[in-house]
Amino acid sequence: MYQFVTPGLVEGTLRRGLAGLKRLDPGIARALYVMLVVTEVHPFADGNGRVARVMMNAELSAVGDARVVIPSVYRNEYVSALRRVSTSNGDISAYIAVMAHAWRWTAAMSWTDHAATEGQLDATNALLDSTDAQNSNVRLTLP
Repeated sequence: MYQFVTPGLVEGTLRRGLAGLKRLDPGIARALYVMLVVTEVHPFADGNGRVARVMMNAELSAVGDARVVIPSVYRNEYVSALRRVSTSNGDISAYIAVMAHAWRWTAAMSWTDHAATEGQLDATNALLDSTDAQNSNVRLTLP
Protein backbone atom coordinates (compact mmCIF):
# COMPACT_ATOMS: atom_id res chain seq x y z
CA MET A 1 0.00 0.00 0.00
CA TYR A 2 1.26 3.46 -0.90
CA GLN A 3 1.43 6.01 1.91
CA PHE A 4 1.09 9.70 1.18
CA VAL A 5 2.81 12.46 3.15
CA THR A 6 1.70 12.50 6.79
CA PRO A 7 -0.52 15.48 7.66
CA GLY A 8 2.09 17.20 9.83
CA LEU A 9 4.57 17.26 6.95
CA VAL A 10 2.21 18.30 4.13
CA GLU A 11 2.79 22.06 4.26
CA GLY A 12 6.58 21.82 4.34
CA THR A 13 6.64 19.12 1.68
CA LEU A 14 4.42 21.19 -0.62
CA ARG A 15 6.58 24.29 -0.09
CA ARG A 16 9.75 22.39 -0.86
CA GLY A 17 8.25 20.56 -3.83
CA LEU A 18 6.68 23.65 -5.36
CA ALA A 19 9.93 25.58 -4.95
CA GLY A 20 11.20 23.37 -7.77
CA LEU A 21 8.91 25.20 -10.20
CA LYS A 22 11.48 28.00 -10.39
CA ARG A 23 13.92 25.67 -12.16
CA LEU A 24 11.48 24.80 -14.94
CA ASP A 25 10.46 26.72 -18.02
CA PRO A 26 6.83 27.85 -18.09
CA GLY A 27 4.50 25.55 -19.98
CA ILE A 28 4.12 21.80 -20.09
CA ALA A 29 7.17 21.00 -17.93
CA ARG A 30 5.94 23.18 -15.08
CA ALA A 31 2.37 21.95 -15.57
CA LEU A 32 3.26 18.27 -15.30
CA TYR A 33 5.60 18.95 -12.38
CA VAL A 34 3.03 20.86 -10.31
CA MET A 35 0.42 18.20 -10.96
CA LEU A 36 2.77 15.48 -9.83
CA VAL A 37 3.78 17.33 -6.65
CA VAL A 38 0.17 17.81 -5.57
CA THR A 39 -0.74 14.25 -6.50
CA GLU A 40 2.20 12.73 -4.63
CA VAL A 41 1.84 14.88 -1.50
CA HIS A 42 -1.93 14.28 -1.45
CA PRO A 43 -2.70 17.19 0.90
CA PHE A 44 -6.48 16.77 1.05
CA ALA A 45 -8.82 14.03 2.19
CA ASP A 46 -10.68 14.30 -1.14
CA GLY A 47 -10.23 16.11 -4.43
CA ASN A 48 -6.46 15.82 -4.79
CA GLY A 49 -6.63 14.78 -8.44
CA ARG A 50 -9.01 17.60 -9.32
CA VAL A 51 -6.86 20.18 -7.55
CA ALA A 52 -3.73 18.80 -9.20
CA ARG A 53 -5.32 19.01 -12.66
CA VAL A 54 -6.57 22.56 -12.00
CA MET A 55 -3.05 23.63 -10.99
CA MET A 56 -1.59 21.88 -14.06
CA ASN A 57 -4.06 23.62 -16.35
CA ALA A 58 -3.43 26.97 -14.67
CA GLU A 59 0.25 26.62 -15.60
CA LEU A 60 -0.69 25.85 -19.21
CA SER A 61 -3.23 28.69 -19.40
CA ALA A 62 -0.67 31.15 -18.03
CA VAL A 63 1.39 30.73 -21.19
CA GLY A 64 -1.53 30.34 -23.59
CA ASP A 65 -1.01 26.61 -24.14
CA ALA A 66 -3.83 24.10 -24.55
CA ARG A 67 -5.01 22.62 -21.30
CA VAL A 68 -5.23 18.89 -20.61
CA VAL A 69 -8.50 17.00 -20.33
CA ILE A 70 -8.48 13.37 -19.20
CA PRO A 71 -11.40 11.72 -21.03
CA SER A 72 -13.28 8.82 -19.43
CA VAL A 73 -11.77 6.21 -21.74
CA TYR A 74 -8.27 7.28 -20.66
CA ARG A 75 -8.78 7.02 -16.89
CA ASN A 76 -7.07 3.64 -16.46
CA GLU A 77 -3.95 4.73 -18.36
CA TYR A 78 -3.85 8.00 -16.41
CA VAL A 79 -4.19 6.36 -12.99
CA SER A 80 -1.71 3.60 -13.90
CA ALA A 81 0.87 6.17 -14.98
CA LEU A 82 0.48 8.07 -11.70
CA ARG A 83 0.78 4.85 -9.69
CA ARG A 84 3.92 3.92 -11.59
CA VAL A 85 5.57 7.18 -10.51
CA SER A 86 4.67 6.43 -6.90
CA THR A 87 5.73 2.80 -6.88
CA SER A 88 8.55 2.47 -9.42
CA ASN A 89 11.33 4.51 -7.86
CA GLY A 90 10.06 7.68 -9.47
CA ASP A 91 9.91 6.40 -13.06
CA ILE A 92 8.05 9.21 -14.84
CA SER A 93 8.31 7.93 -18.42
CA ALA A 94 4.78 6.47 -18.52
CA TYR A 95 3.38 9.59 -16.83
CA ILE A 96 4.95 11.86 -19.43
CA ALA A 97 3.78 9.68 -22.32
CA VAL A 98 0.20 9.45 -21.02
CA MET A 99 -0.05 13.16 -20.27
CA ALA A 100 1.52 14.13 -23.61
CA HIS A 101 -1.07 12.03 -25.45
CA ALA A 102 -3.91 13.60 -23.45
CA TRP A 103 -2.46 17.06 -24.15
CA ARG A 104 -2.26 16.40 -27.89
CA TRP A 105 -5.81 15.01 -27.87
CA THR A 106 -7.16 18.03 -25.97
CA ALA A 107 -5.38 20.48 -28.28
CA ALA A 108 -6.73 18.75 -31.38
CA MET A 109 -10.36 18.78 -30.25
CA SER A 110 -12.86 21.28 -31.64
CA TRP A 111 -14.12 22.70 -28.35
CA THR A 112 -15.90 25.74 -29.85
CA ASP A 113 -18.47 23.91 -31.97
CA HIS A 114 -20.82 21.75 -29.90
CA ALA A 115 -21.83 19.40 -32.72
CA ALA A 116 -18.24 18.97 -33.88
CA THR A 117 -17.09 18.32 -30.32
CA GLU A 118 -19.73 15.64 -29.81
CA GLY A 119 -18.71 13.98 -33.07
CA GLN A 120 -15.04 14.04 -32.11
CA LEU A 121 -15.74 12.69 -28.62
CA ASP A 122 -17.53 9.76 -30.20
CA ALA A 123 -14.97 9.24 -32.98
CA THR A 124 -12.02 9.26 -30.57
CA ASN A 125 -13.72 6.90 -28.05
CA ALA A 126 -13.39 9.57 -25.36
CA LEU A 127 -16.60 8.84 -23.49
CA LEU A 128 -16.31 5.07 -23.25
CA ASP A 129 -15.88 3.48 -19.84
CA SER A 130 -12.16 2.92 -19.33
CA THR A 131 -12.51 -0.66 -18.11
CA ASP A 132 -14.90 -1.64 -20.89
CA ALA A 133 -12.56 -0.05 -23.43
CA GLN A 134 -9.55 -1.82 -21.96
CA ASN A 135 -11.33 -5.17 -22.08
CA SER A 136 -12.26 -4.53 -25.73
CA ASN A 137 -8.80 -3.19 -26.62
CA VAL A 138 -10.25 0.21 -27.56
CA ARG A 139 -8.02 3.25 -27.05
CA LEU A 140 -8.26 7.02 -27.09
CA THR A 141 -7.41 8.16 -30.60
CA LEU A 142 -6.47 11.60 -31.83
CA PRO A 143 -9.12 13.52 -33.78
